[in-house]
Amino acid sequence: MPGFTTHYGFPFPHMLTEVVDATNWKNLSEAIDVQMTNINTLANQVKFPNVITAVRASSLALTLNTLTDVTYTSTEFQNPAGMWTSGATITIPEAGIYYLSGFARVTSTTVTFNKILFTTTGTGLGTFGPPAAVNHSSSSSAGDWLTNATCLIPATSPNWTAKLQVLMNGTGSPNLTQAGLSIVRLSLI
Repeated sequence: MPGFTTHYGFPFPHMLTEVVDATNWKNLSEAIDVQMTNINTLANQVKFPNVITAVRASSLALTLNTLTDVTYTSTEFQNPAGMWTSGATITIPEAGIYYLSGFARVTSTTVTFNKILFTTTGTGLGTFGPPAAVNHSSSSSAGDWLTNATCLIPATSPNWTAKLQVLMNGTGSPNLTQAGLSIVRLSLI
């Protein structure tokens, strides 16, 4: 069968007079099987996107005026895609458009400025919508402050990294009492 379909490259008889034997049918069925496997892979990537969620429930001491990485343990993660191994950094294995959401709860004697942000590294990264850093300002009073941040990141290259960080200005001994991070792939690129 010297002819091939344009899009998928399935072999087919070139002329009406061409004899088609069992080998030709085998080649056609194998070509169809390969394409069906590819289609199933793409469908599963859409139905079951990369997602990771972590909530740190234990306290983490913060140093004033220092950007601090939020670290996690393996029991604090829902990590079905295997994007996290240890520490603060999460490796995203595929290109796509990702939604990042995070929060941090900080306690201190006096809070004057509190910020959380996502730090990303890799090639082919951009941002949509609000910036990845979200500031929470407060009056000079003791308290328990909750700060949230969200952003969309289009990543045209795989294997980029993300982590949640906290910055605090104020007085006293600030502690991160709880923090969470969620990354969901919304679309393939």
